[in-house]
Amino acid sequence: MNKIMIRVFLWVVLFFTAIHANASASEIKNFLSEKSQFTPGQITQIDSLINLAISEKLPEDYLSLRTREGIAKNVPFEILSEVIKEKTLTLRISRELLNSRFEAKYVNKEKIKLLAEYLDRGLTINSFNELTREAKYKNVNIDKTLDLLNLFILLKEKNVERKYAAAVFVSLLEKDFSIKQINEAAELFIFAFTKKIEFDEAQEIILSGIKSGKSPSEIKGQFRKKILKEIKEEMKEYDKDKRLLEGTH
Repeated sequence: MNKIMIRVFLWVVLFFTAIHANASASEIKNFLSEKSQFTPGQITQIDSLINLAISEKLPEDYLSLRTREGIAKNVPFEILSEVIKEKTLTLRISRELLNSRFEAKYVNKEKIKLLAEYLDRGLTINSFNELTREAKYKNVNIDKTLDLLNLFILLKEKNVERKYAAAVFVSLLEKDFSIKQINEAAELFIFAFTKKIEFDEAQEIILSGIKSGKSPSEIKGQFRKKILKEIKEEMKEYDKDKRLLEGTH
């Protein structure tokens, strides 16, 4: 009896999954018919591309969104179809990367879509492999790894050097920080980098500051005091050298 119930349950799940997939495809086809100037043949081609992604169990809503954005921006058919092909390839790569690093049971469509967005924002396969290797070595789960990959990309987008950004990623792997604290750390490391503060010094001030509950403004205040102190010390050295030079005349 249990086996029969399990088979019935699986059949129902597969049935409703198929209905949902067909509904998603029909929805895009109807949308294109109503909102685009594409010919029926062109609509069928884009519909086929999305159906292919559905058959591969890729996140079709990721492609549907790009299709809607393309139509809203009056993107020509040739360009939109290439974009859909490119995004489909990105989703495939995203799935392969995640499956290569994490157990399949932890890899779902939302995570595939998230990593695809990271790849679109400039995350390279080499960076993914390097950083997630560190995460796996330290037994960091997929959710936290993806959160920290977002931090890494954010730092790169703010023109932080790759080596510095990677060091930030690694430094936070074993820290029990919330998303809010991770975002605060990103802001503070960007601030420290722009002020040309060495990573080791920045890491000590930022991580200990966040752990002790200090606000980002308080931690930035520590940096400013440090910078001011260094300037005063440099001025003392300058005045000392100046007096020595004057004494030689």
